Amino acid sequence: MAKQDKKTEGAPGPKATVIAEFRCINNFDVVYEVGDDVSDFNADRLAKLEAGGLIEIEKPAEQTPPPAQ
Repeated sequence: MAKQDKKTEGAPGPKATVIAEFRCINNFDVVYEVGDDVSDFNADRLAKLEAGGLIEIEKPAEQTPPPAQ
């Protein structure tokens, strides 16, 4: 089944990607497949999905200052 698109353009925050298929908590007909972007989910939902091993949240790369000259 196709999932429902509810993406918001320019969503702030880290990117969250599905790494194990799962179904929507509110609509069991909606399936999130491996590789889908779920960055628009609320923070609590993202934390639970990450703890369950269903998504991977891309951590922002640490910025290192350029070497002093």
